Order: sequence, then structure tokens, then C-alpha cells
Amino acid sequence: MLMLRAAVLVFLISYSAGLSLAEAPRALDGSCSNRAFTLAESIRCEGFTANSDSGLRSSSSISSSWSSSLSSLPDAPDADSIEEFRGALPKGFGRQTKLRMVTDRFSQTAVGFVFGLGGLGAQVSTALGTKINLRVGGSFLNVNPQVIEQGIPIDGAVRLRSLYAGVDVFPYRSTFHISPGLTMYNGNRMTAVTNIAGGQHFSINDIDYVSDPTDPVHGWFDVNLGRRFAPSLTVGFGNMLKRSANWTLQTDFGVQFIGTPKFTLVMNGSVCTPADGCTRIQDDPQSVADLKQQQLDVNREIQILRFYPILTTSLSYRFGHKVSTIFWR
Repeated sequence: MLMLRAAVLVFLISYSAGLSLAEAPRALDGSCSNRAFTLAESIRCEGFTANSDSGLRSSSSISSSWSSSLSSLPDAPDADSIEEFRGALPKGFGRQTKLRMVTDRFSQTAVGFVFGLGGLGAQVSTALGTKINLRVGGSFLNVNPQVIEQGIPIDGAVRLRSLYAGVDVFPYRSTFHISPGLTMYNGNRMTAVTNIAGGQHFSINDIDYVSDPTDPVHGWFDVNLGRRFAPSLTVGFGNMLKRSANWTLQTDFGVQFIGTPKFTLVMNGSVCTPADGCTRIQDDPQSVADLKQQQLDVNREIQILRFYPILTTSLSYRFGHKVSTIFWR
């Protein structure tokens, strides 16, 4: 290292000396204190002095001046000194050190509209770290279906209400994410009423009945879709806080573990059969048994809804973009 420095300095001296001989009358005016110099001019100013009586000082004086300067330079560090320096650096900093951009906590926010099986809603996301986002949102849906099932006219009301929170974890360098979460409010519920006109045929538990014209059958049913609080797990693609774009799409699908849903069926009025004539439902053992069995069958069929499905797509806009740099191996 010392030999290389000396060679560079000798080259600069020789080059500057040649320039000074050719340009000294124009470049040097006897004073070096009030000018800004290039490197070559600084060397000439150090090695030569222009005056009308003695001319230019020879380059041998320059070599002597720079030789004394070189002798004062420190020696190049040895291998032991280099290793000692590396040992003093933070852990993980070395030959294989790379740079990674990280997102500051709460430095970015995104707001989006969401639609899916739970209806329409909105959600907000903020950064908890480079690969973790916090997401909070809610959705709602109102539907009033009217259907006829086994001769029973049903005037229904579907009310879906939910509030949820979760974290989007990005395990890979892509938009794929895993999102554990919590449904903080599960207000999903289905209700319906029925009024069966007198003389109309209908079935309960696959048994045929006729609504009494003098006391028509009427009733209601209710489906309670699980607990108010429920854990959830989804996977999906997209990142509401994507760095390369402000507008983003995100899709998620998974399940809520809402517990056991419950179906309740209540019917009043009178039914008629060819064998027994017309009897109030509550007083007819066969009608009461058929209603209970119908309720058990429906409850058995809806058990699968304890894993309530989630399917959503959102369009969101990101605000803010702040990152920091850290070292990592």
C-alpha cells in the first residue's frame, strides 16, 4: 500500500512539473494566498515561485518537499488491525452484509371498500412492520327473500352485521398473506314469518297437512348464526399497503369459527287431516312430534355453518410511505 501511494505521488509531481514549466508565466503571479487552485496548480504553487530575477525553482525542490510529506504518512493497517475493527462492528455486519428497507410502525395507512359474502363494508389497514399489517373493518347486508318451501310461504329477512380485526402476515416476498383475526361482533341472523291460507296443503317432516280455514296456520322461525365473538383465519393475495402502488386490490377467503348455529321453529293455528279432522297444532301429538323432528333435521343440516365462510374483495387507497434502512446478514 505504501509503495502504491508513493508511485501515485511521483506521477502527480512529474505531471505537475511539466505543466508548471509551460504555464508558470500565466498561472503564477507570486501570490498563492488569495486564489482557489486545482490539484495541479496547488503543486505548482508549492514547488515553484515566479520572479523576474531568479526565474523558476527546479523540480528537485519539489521532490525534496514531497519526500518529507510521504515520510509522515501512517503505515497501512495489518490483518490483525482489520479483524479487530470488524469485531467492534454491530453483530451481523460483515462481508455478507446486505441492506433491507423496513417500514416504520403506523407510518402508512390505507382505506378501502370491501364486498363479499358478508355484504358491503369498509376497512382500514396500517403497518405494524415490514411484513405485518393491522386490518380493521366491518360489513353489512340486508336481504328480504320470499320463497315457498314444501307448500309453506316464507317471508324472510336476512340481516348480516359484522365487525372484525386481524393481522395480515406476509411470509414471502409477494402479496400472499395469512390473516388470523377476531370477529368482534357477529350480528348475522335470519328470521322469517309464514301465513298459510286456509285450505292450503303443506308438509312438515314430510307429512302432509291442510291449514284450517277457520284457524289458518301461521308461525315464524329464526336462525342464530353462532357466537357474538369468533376467531377467524383467512389467506389471500394483495397488500393494502403495497409500496409500488397507491390503489390496490386484495382478496381473502377463509372461515370464522362461530360455534354451533341454532334453528328455532314455532307454528300456531289448526291443521286438518282426513282421519282426525281439524285440531290445534299444540294439541295434536303428531303435529308436535313432526315440528320437533323438522327442527332437529334443520339444525343437523346447518351444523356445517359453524365454520362460517369468508370471501371478500377490497379496493383500497394507501396514504403515506415511510421506510428506514437497517443492516442484516
